[in-house]
Amino acid sequence: MGDYRATDEDGLMHVQCDSWALTDFGQVGTRSRDGSLHATDEVFNAASHLAATLFSILGTVLLVAESSSTQLLDDGTELPPNVWKIVSFSIYGASLIFLFGCSTIHHAVVGPMEGFFRKMDYLAIYPLIGGTFTPLCLVYYHDNVIGWAFCATVWGIAAAGMIATACWFDKIPKWWSMTMYITLGWLGAGMTHWLIPKLGWSGFGLFLWGGCLYTAGGYVYTMETPNPMPGRFGFHEIWHLAVVLAALTHWMLMYNYVLVAEV
Repeated sequence: MGDYRATDEDGLMHVQCDSWALTDFGQVGTRSRDGSLHATDEVFNAASHLAATLFSILGTVLLVAESSSTQLLDDGTELPPNVWKIVSFSIYGASLIFLFGCSTIHHAVVGPMEGFFRKMDYLAIYPLIGGTFTPLCLVYYHDNVIGWAFCATVWGIAAAGMIATACWFDKIPKWWSMTMYITLGWLGAGMTHWLIPKLGWSGFGLFLWGGCLYTAGGYVYTMETPNPMPGRFGFHEIWHLAVVLAALTHWMLMYNYVLVAEV
């Protein structure tokens, strides 16, 4: 269960743990594990992204399974199995599962490797950005240099971000990391000319809406405001919900548009 030392201050339970433990209800640290001066509800943060991890697994299975079989569209058109969809959705799904899995462990487990799990929580955002762009690039434009060039650019920057996080995590301020995430994510605006003809305005709207949710959540997380109920439902919990909703929006884009693309 872990070796806890707890004190009750201002109605919140402040906890220190010198050994392995799972986060228990009502145990709120004196500060966020991300260094904020505000307390956060680690039970909510862990539970929300655990649910997202499980749904990510289910969503990945659906995308890959349907890509691997003949699909019958509403107009009677049959789509044969498509290797580009299978590979792209596998990468996309793996990045989703990795992100939410790392976040769940980071917020759920208290112990000697807490710093490592926090580093992985930050690092996992980069492959999710690359993974989200991969189906858009390789399903629609695997036969065009624009698809490969854009995919390589995003993954190249993501790889640099992962290396920087792995090597210099303790020296990188939170605002710098969030700026990198948002800037890399909005590189997708450079694909507007090529994506709208493929997705239509409704599909492209989902793409933009997901990006806006990620950006809004990132702003709340970086600025730590609004923070309505510190230790129960504050800025960090809002950030977690924004990430879940953004990921769900992009998954809907994949399932309703990219999966049924006739390529």
